[in-house]
Amino acid sequence: MLELTRLLWLIAFEVAVVALIALCDAMLPALTHRARETVAATPIRAFLVGLINITFFSLICAVLFAVKGIAAVIGIVLALAVLSLGALGLTVVARLVAARRFPEVADSLRGLLGGTTVLVLASSVPLVGWFVVLPIALCTGTGATIIALVRRRAAATESPVSATSPPSWSWPPPPQPPNAGGSTSGSG
Repeated sequence: MLELTRLLWLIAFEVAVVALIALCDAMLPALTHRARETVAATPIRAFLVGLINITFFSLICAVLFAVKGIAAVIGIVLALAVLSLGALGLTVVARLVAARRFPEVADSLRGLLGGTTVLVLASSVPLVGWFVVLPIALCTGTGATIIALVRRRAAATESPVSATSPPSWSWPPPPQPPNAGGSTSGSG
């Protein structure tokens, strides 16, 4: 009876992960799309960014949990933020798996559920799934999400004026001569 209960809890947990990934994709589709493009273009960079950030913030959370009082509350909030980024990262990897495994329905809910199911089942394999597949997927997706968030902020701070146009405080451009763009058929 105990084994059946454990199996039911495992199935319920995996269904909950699939639902969480579907919810993340539905709530933040633009972010997951940008992050999926990032991980498709630079997967090693995304993995390293995710690994560094997850390690750094996990260590900070552990230190804050060790300290009692308000620091523990800050640690809980920080841990929830890291877990949220991790959920978004798994959403990105599930979309990438869907695009590669089910290319005909990659951008549909059916494709997302298929990619998520493949990711969840691969992560459930003892030892290899726990210690190879899940950490790689988590670090890669989280790194791609962080890169997509930073790029969005960098793009938002830049002005929409192109780099080749003069600044608004400069002198007006000189007037164009009347024959600037015409043909030179008059010269002989």
